Amino acid sequence: TDLLELLCQKSGLQVLVLQKATFDAGAVASLVEFLEKNQKLKKLDLSWCVLRATGFKPILECLSRNRRLEDINLSWNDISDLRDAPTKEALDSSKPPNIQSTEDRE
Repeated sequence: TDLLELLCQKSGLQVLVLQKATFDAGAVASLVEFLEKNQKLKKLDLSWCVLRATGFKPILECLSRNRRLEDINLSWNDISDLRDAPTKEALDSSKPPNIQSTEDRE
């Protein structure tokens, strides 16, 4: 969480790779806050974070409102049960040009 708090202060950050990061509820909240505040981020990699749908939901909801991101990697997270959920539909409707998930790779 301390790292994400520092990232919130870096307004010019354009690429954020958090592969294999561990997220508790506080870290998820900090990441959402960062994504909402950052105006420059173009690429986000959250692959292999072992996030489940319940923990991932706030992130997905935030991503569905984010129009700046061009490349999002969500692969190898257990979010398959969000396939038919309103959150997944919202994410699909605002999908950036390059969004990757594990399901896309099968």
